[in-house]
Amino acid sequence: KKKRSVRSLLLPIIGLGLLGAAGWYGYDYWTDGRFMISTDDAYVQADMSFVSPKISGYVDKVLVSENQQVKAGDPLLTIDDGDYKIAVAQAEAQIATLAKTLDRIDAQTKAA
Repeated sequence: KKKRSVRSLLLPIIGLGLLGAAGWYGYDYWTDGRFMISTDDAYVQADMSFVSPKISGYVDKVLVSENQQVKAGDPLLTIDDGDYKIAVAQAEAQIATLAKTLDRIDAQTKAA
């Protein structure tokens, strides 16, 4: 008789436990689970753009951080402009030299 009373108590407890677990799972699915997105190949599609420079050079400073959202026209980095400053100085020196040469030729033609 004692075995039967333990069984009669144990079965409803197990049944209530299973019912409670099913209820908890259902509630969790209803509130959170149905909104969770999962994938089996670990690939998530993203909006990507390829970036290519208009000029070449060494990167001086990176102005954005990883996974930061940017808009069209936002600067992403700065390029070391030392080589370009040297090229501008050389071009300005060449312009000055050619201007002096032109002045000398003008003076020679007026003197002749």
